[in-house]
Amino acid sequence: GQRVAIDGTKLKAYTGWDTPDEESLDKRLDRRREQLREWMDKLDRNDALEDARQLLEGQSEAMGEPEIMEKIAGLHEQIETLEAAKARLKASKAKRLSLSDPGARLMRAPRSGKQPSYNLQAAVDNKYKMIVAARMTNDPTDFEQLIPMHKAIRGQLGHVPDELLADTGYADLGDVKLIQTETSTRCYIPENDAPVTNRSVQFTYHPEEDRYRCSAGRWLEAKSKGRYRKSKDAYVDTYRGTSCRECPMQSECTSAADGVRNLTVFHGARWRAGYARQIGSRYGQARIKERKSIVEHVFGTLKHWMGKIPLKLRGLRKVQTEINLYAAAYNMKRYASLGPIGEGIEEVASWNPRRTATTA
Repeated sequence: GQRVAIDGTKLKAYTGWDTPDEESLDKRLDRRREQLREWMDKLDRNDALEDARQLLEGQSEAMGEPEIMEKIAGLHEQIETLEAAKARLKASKAKRLSLSDPGARLMRAPRSGKQPSYNLQAAVDNKYKMIVAARMTNDPTDFEQLIPMHKAIRGQLGHVPDELLADTGYADLGDVKLIQTETSTRCYIPENDAPVTNRSVQFTYHPEEDRYRCSAGRWLEAKSKGRYRKSKDAYVDTYRGTSCRECPMQSECTSAADGVRNLTVFHGARWRAGYARQIGSRYGQARIKERKSIVEHVFGTLKHWMGKIPLKLRGLRKVQTEINLYAAAYNMKRYASLGPIGEGIEEVASWNPRRTATTA
């Protein structure tokens, strides 16, 4: 638990591809309400079974009032379900919602495109390659997960790690600063928009105009200045591209739904310069390079165990329980390969949950 690497991977939710947006839900509601009105009208004038035969063309058998009442009850139930789904969609602030698993969100995976998924966040110890913490979220990005994962690691170990490694997806410098100033943890997370030579798109600040210019020659104008994020204890400036949609380098620069690049600039130049030296040093670069060798094979093993249908449960709470079982199984197998199995059996037999809870 001295050096821990964290990363995230998308896991397909146990649900179909039916993920309507608000407009689609409104259309379905209108269609069901129109059908309900038709059946109610039919019920009003249903004096004989012959009327029902005429209403249901192609039906071989007539329908009487009990059957019509059953249809009406079914439409009422469908309308209630769709209205509840619409309310959940508004509350979640997501664009789309899975009807069979409301907790899932549309997420983009590297090889499978967008699909209803959950985001598995895992923290792995560098020495023994054991899973320190596994946390499921329906947030499609890793940007807001650095502090929650740091807290999860501390909750499992009873102390913070000395070093925390992650990729650029976690590079919220407000979170990095908070962790490094309030705890003893040192972060080795490359900056999202650091001017490194291996990035195809880079940004240059022009102070006289207060705007950035990308390596494709397009401008990013100031969108907001000095906005304070209380949760991050940080001030940020945001710059937005002016002609990104026509740019030939768009796909290399941004994955935003509207195709426009937003650049977030963190305040605190002195601290940022020190952090740049920290991750730019030979030691820092070695830690950044080490990250993949710590965490990637864990995801590969878990996905191999899961098979083509990775998750079997629905809802964030149940999915978290499912992942807890996988993580426990992984650690038990890993532990067995590190030392005599007898020692592991003795530790399990002598485990005191009250003592562990007190220590944590």
